[in-house]
Amino acid sequence: MTFPYNLHKPDEVYTLAPVLDEISGIAPMPGNILACVQDELRDIFEIKKGKISNHFSSGMSGDSEDIVIIDKKAYILDAKKCVIYEYQDFRKSMKNPRKHRMKLKKESDPEGMCYDKHNNCLLIACKANPKKNSTTRKVFLFDLTHQNLNNKAYFSIDSKTLMGKASRETFNPSGIAIHPRTREIYMIGSKGLKIIICLNKRGNRVLHKKKLKKNKYGQPEGITFSAQGDLFISSEAKNGKKATIFKFKEA
Repeated sequence: MTFPYNLHKPDEVYTLAPVLDEISGIAPMPGNILACVQDELRDIFEIKKGKISNHFSSGMSGDSEDIVIIDKKAYILDAKKCVIYEYQDFRKSMKNPRKHRMKLKKESDPEGMCYDKHNNCLLIACKANPKKNSTTRKVFLFDLTHQNLNNKAYFSIDSKTLMGKASRETFNPSGIAIHPRTREIYMIGSKGLKIIICLNKRGNRVLHKKKLKKNKYGQPEGITFSAQGDLFISSEAKNGKKATIFKFKEA
């Protein structure tokens, strides 16, 4: 099975405004718009072809690492607080969100979040593990019907299994997304090993793993798909490179 995207040749590249130098999470919206957050503010930016078309400010700072948009609702993941902020209608008000506190140790560093519409839940990907020197990274389910986190991991990824026992590299996921047609799970890692992996829809089998070139991707942290299956990757500004969004059409 061939990986369906040419990561060496993006179809479109968007250079972002300086306010998005710390871009972290991205999510699809109707009208070829991407919603995004950056990890110093609890604000929502709407982007169309790399340009900011709307900015919704909460007036709050925060470690905003990912975002999900479901109709009028917005969910923002704060990694340091292990909290999901829910805004009922983010276009009308970014004040007084509902707070969902996850029973995760802050050392888990939950940085990735995406919507699983088939199971009406959010997938939460942890960048680290509270257990010292552990190479295992876990993904949890936040049930939107019952408004709680399943304390048992939905699936786990061990770097020794992923990269080989001799490897000293660790996969530290910062973003997660579900392909709209195949329902395969894509995860991106930025810290240390820069890589994208693709798993089956249950998360128990790795289908693809692709390393990302450091000279192209400064700090890739965000990943999402359009409804048509186009892949988007966001990368923070780093080492002289400006914050960027890359678009890849499916082969």
